[in-house]
Amino acid sequence: MDEVREYVERIECITHTVYDTLQSGYEELIYKEALMVELREASISFERERIVPILYGSFVIGTGKADIVVIPAVGLSIPIECKKTGLKEDDRQQLRTYMKGMGDRCTDGILIRFPQPGNYEPDQPDRVEFLWARQDEAGNAKFFRHESGAWVLDDNKRKEPKSGKSGTRARTRAGAALPAGLD
Repeated sequence: MDEVREYVERIECITHTVYDTLQSGYEELIYKEALMVELREASISFERERIVPILYGSFVIGTGKADIVVIPAVGLSIPIECKKTGLKEDDRQQLRTYMKGMGDRCTDGILIRFPQPGNYEPDQPDRVEFLWARQDEAGNAKFFRHESGAWVLDDNKRKEPKSGKSGTRARTRAGAALPAGLD
């Protein structure tokens, strides 16, 4: 199994543990802190709020700050961005920018939304959104979500949740597969 994928799936399970424990209603910082406690308990190396250079060609023209950066192996980095509102294209672009700023060895990132009261559609459950960004061969980051035990391309065209009841998501990830060319 791909080492990065293994970490991503472990982090996804940890994310659901955090939300199942806290539920909705907290500031983004509280979810990030709880996520870091769980990462530490799982012996997963990470950095808090890593400064990421914003590049223009070979020039650094600014910086960003990734919420958490998981370090699965020497030289590898997986930035994690946590949100408490619906995931938008701006959030995806922010993660892509951080992945690019971290260099060639950063081919993966994670975008997490912890749902909040009053921000759901009646037809969608109150659930954590967990997206795995992975660069394709052309260097473009595509976003994937777990659906029925498999990683599927997230087209970003689903409705953003606005209301609903809390539910627990299945933790079984056996047999999950990335689309061809990304595994």
